[in-house]
Amino acid sequence: MPDSGGTNPAPSGPAACAEGASRCTTDGAAERCVKGAFVAGTCAENEACVTGQCASLRDGEVTLPRAALLVPGREGWLNAWRVSAPFEKATATALLASPDDAWSGALALKLRASCAPEGFVRVFSPGDRGAPYRWLQTRIVNGSERAVRLTAGAEGHIAIVLQRALVLEAGSDESEPLRDEVETRVVLPAGTSRLAVLVERTGARAGFWLRFRADDGGPLGDVAFAPDGEALCAPSELLAPHERLRVAPRGFALSMTAAWDGLAPRSFDGGTLEVGRAGAPPLVARPVTGAELVVGASLEALVSSEKAGRSELLVRLGEGPPQKLAMLHRPKLFERTAALGDRLRALPTPLSDDSRASLDAHLARIEDELVTGQTDEGYVKGLVEGLENLVKQAETGSDPYTSATGVVRRAYRSRETGALEPYLAFVPRSVKPGGKKRPLVIALHGLDNPVEIALRTVLGEPPKPEDDRGFAARHLPPLADYGVFVAAPFTHGNAGPRPLGEGDVLAVIDAMRRAYPIDEERISITGYSMGGTGAFLVPLHYPDLFSASAPLCGYPNLHTYRDVTSVPRAPFEDVLLHKRGSFYFAENAQHVPFSVVHGGKDDPARSAVLVERMREVGVPVRFDVQDDLGHDVWTYAYEDGDMIAWLASKRRVRAPERVRLVAPEPRYDRAYWVQLLAATDIGSAEPARIEARFSKTERRIEVTTAHVRAFALALRSLELKGSVSLVTDGQVLAVPDAPEIAYLERLESGFVMSATPPRLDGWKRAEVAGPLDDWHRHRALIVYGTRDPATRDANRLLAEHLASARHWREAHFPVLADTAVTEAERSGRTLVLVGAPRSNAVTALFEDRLPVRFEPNALVLRGQRFEGADVGLAMIRPHPSEPNEYLVLYAGVGHRGVLAARNLPELLPDYVVFDDRMATKRGGRLLAGRPVLAGGFFGDAWE
Repeated sequence: MPDSGGTNPAPSGPAACAEGASRCTTDGAAERCVKGAFVAGTCAENEACVTGQCASLRDGEVTLPRAALLVPGREGWLNAWRVSAPFEKATATALLASPDDAWSGALALKLRASCAPEGFVRVFSPGDRGAPYRWLQTRIVNGSERAVRLTAGAEGHIAIVLQRALVLEAGSDESEPLRDEVETRVVLPAGTSRLAVLVERTGARAGFWLRFRADDGGPLGDVAFAPDGEALCAPSELLAPHERLRVAPRGFALSMTAAWDGLAPRSFDGGTLEVGRAGAPPLVARPVTGAELVVGASLEALVSSEKAGRSELLVRLGEGPPQKLAMLHRPKLFERTAALGDRLRALPTPLSDDSRASLDAHLARIEDELVTGQTDEGYVKGLVEGLENLVKQAETGSDPYTSATGVVRRAYRSRETGALEPYLAFVPRSVKPGGKKRPLVIALHGLDNPVEIALRTVLGEPPKPEDDRGFAARHLPPLADYGVFVAAPFTHGNAGPRPLGEGDVLAVIDAMRRAYPIDEERISITGYSMGGTGAFLVPLHYPDLFSASAPLCGYPNLHTYRDVTSVPRAPFEDVLLHKRGSFYFAENAQHVPFSVVHGGKDDPARSAVLVERMREVGVPVRFDVQDDLGHDVWTYAYEDGDMIAWLASKRRVRAPERVRLVAPEPRYDRAYWVQLLAATDIGSAEPARIEARFSKTERRIEVTTAHVRAFALALRSLELKGSVSLVTDGQVLAVPDAPEIAYLERLESGFVMSATPPRLDGWKRAEVAGPLDDWHRHRALIVYGTRDPATRDANRLLAEHLASARHWREAHFPVLADTAVTEAERSGRTLVLVGAPRSNAVTALFEDRLPVRFEPNALVLRGQRFEGADVGLAMIRPHPSEPNEYLVLYAGVGHRGVLAARNLPELLPDYVVFDDRMATKRGGRLLAGRPVLAGGFFGDAWE
């Protein structure tokens, strides 16, 4: 048998065998076990050996050649078809009523080869016009009748026909359909059968993922596919080149892994894999086997660019048609960029971590623009020149950012993902090292807006509606200098007010504090649209950090969102809406003045709901509704620097006589001189509350609490010395000599005060309190299980989804297989485990510490048993050996339970048990009618 990387077993010699067992020895020969020994047999001329059996290659008048047969490769995607020209609905209706008409030619469909090496079959592209339907077809050759699973993920609408039966329909308007999103069980007959897909374009594009899996969910054994016709996909047309380009002197450094991710030749005797240019000797070439190409064969080459301009790199396997990789060559810029990389690596060490991160991120930005073929030459040159100036200064041993003013590109190293996180800063030109401290204004961008747009908008230079936003971001106009620092966080793309985006805002503030003389008493925040929502929310979570806030055209109240009010809600969702809805903890901003702007034509009630609540609880707020404006109020609000001046004029209240802290989640644990240490009834809608007053003249502090187990008072902030009278919930506690911090813990007899923190081991607290998405705030490693073939693919797909849900955030958590994780990599971090103990070796290490038990067809959680192969679980727990980290588990009884977790909504409690019905809708904020089997919060002590 030629080396194909397929699934045909090799003969194992004269050893005893099971009676009736069979196996393939070549494409045309099979052996059958008779009386304990294999007996050789030969398939007929119109047969091929598949799954140990000689299977017919005849389909009516057509006999398929053995040489045309394809087998599933690395991922098994069905990516070689015959596809029709577009047609109208009448033809589509006729095809579904009588599929044979397509094969017999009765409908006169003109078919051509369709080869999709990456696995996703793109049937319609945005530029396609005209009729919205296409028909794709292929044949399946199978040795023996067997039940299999057919899985699909679709953009647009697809109808899959096996033989004459419609077996699966799938559809979605999502631009990135999930792999294996829907599934059905079908029976493949022995011999040759027909498979077809009717595709309807419902948006700009349409296409599908499609593959067969074994009945247990694992990879399918030997089966063959044969698109009929003269023009078929050549081996090289099915080869997926997974390339990575890096800037090198006068060219690109190419690292490539070439693989058959979908179908592969059943018989492949080996060949030469080449990378090069048309009409020139290959840059790199090496012999490869079919087995290598199923796993992935690696190549590396240096692609020189003596001439500037566009060119194509050709990836060729044997004599077949090549794959094309487009490149834009800029020899001089490549040379300068490569030299910058060398110079950065050779820099002296005195640079701060933030400055080093900023230089590295600046270089990465240049390389990314060059690799992706950015055509804006002036912009790329400006980036290169800017970094050259910074590096030149760094080479003298001084930090180049201490003297850089105006617009400055900066970055920090993310604690959560380990990646470089960029942000943009405006540094006043009059700033001097060691000079006077200046206010800092945080500028939050709108949905899908670059940070450059946010910076220029807040500084009074927004682009016009008709402007190209990409160009407007790349080419900033001269920006007004108001003598204040302005920083625009990236917030991981559209993470915005979500936990991951909020964490980025805090990290940027810390980075600015480290880098510049920031006036700690004058840190304010503003933003528009999605950024306006963040400017509402973040100061309510961290009131003692901010001196003022100016939210523009935001939508801060979850409980008023249309996708919240229009759907039924689970009890735990109502609890989460209270925890995340700013309306319910507005009083935290008692000492933070707000300036809210909204357009009268943009539903100002979205802001008014929270503004009215703020006024009720004593928050200083002004509300400016511009009746003649729509969503764009930023042009008006930021004009002439008035808003910046208002923000910069406000000073933080350091130690107010009265503090109100409403902690919807234990993470938001402090306000001024009051800190929540542990709450009670965390799983309820009622937040922990602390109201504290002090009188310096009376030397008296009064505190009232609700749902509080322990709290602390920073008495040093009040400048109180000597004895103090402390009244807590009516209980008088004498404090003869006030400590710097007074710790109070509620016992059965009432509160007890101490100068040392209470032991809170095992209790939910700021670092580890849930709910499920709280792991986004931690240094997390995602580990997927590989031990169970039935769930291995599903575990990996879910891990990749969790690592980078790109529809709302641009952050990528590290992912490793359980077999690749070392003990050192597991230490000191949150572990997000994908796969039950039987499928994930790392999950198995903690099996006895988890409140869930997995059985062959069920899981048992908190005394409840949930049966079914499609049952799945998502759960967050404190890490048994890392007190400030989590152990997060996503697992399924079978592969469908694992995959259904990709469809979970954003707002989830500590745990949720679900089944395949979760996959009826993609993500969203709430379940929106999707049933769950169980869900809720663990107790205050994680019980």
